[in-house]
Amino acid sequence: MQSGRKNGFSRRLGLVCFRIAMVLTILRYEGSMPIIELLSQAIVVDDRDFKTAITISNCLINHTAHVYADIFNCGKDDKGKNETADMLNQEKSLYESLDTEYTTDDARRAAEKLGIKWKSAERYLGKYVGKYRIAVRITNGHHKKIKK
Repeated sequence: MQSGRKNGFSRRLGLVCFRIAMVLTILRYEGSMPIIELLSQAIVVDDRDFKTAITISNCLINHTAHVYADIFNCGKDDKGKNETADMLNQEKSLYESLDTEYTTDDARRAAEKLGIKWKSAERYLGKYVGKYRIAVRITNGHHKKIKK
């Protein structure tokens, strides 16, 4: 990840953590005193709210890092090798048996002809879009190949 992106990423998450802590603190104070008193005094973030905000932010960091890794790797592993090389024979045969544009029903029929269980075929369809990036979802249940 480039340095500029990392800085923006960490600053955004820092701001998100700060905002979460503020909201949690206001929610905690709101139940104990009237809103008018809240506005007339300085409010200090409670340790419990801060720890909760940090925990949520750590989860967000992990998810955001995973998304950035997926975006910038674009279907290649660290060695530059295309991930489709790791496809199982069943995955390849199902993919090759599908038309350029296909529906879930088309995939189900193709899987039956190839003797592939539907649960496995469903997993393969998800990998075509997510992991291998060789297909895109046009609408719900309708996909298009982007690579032969």
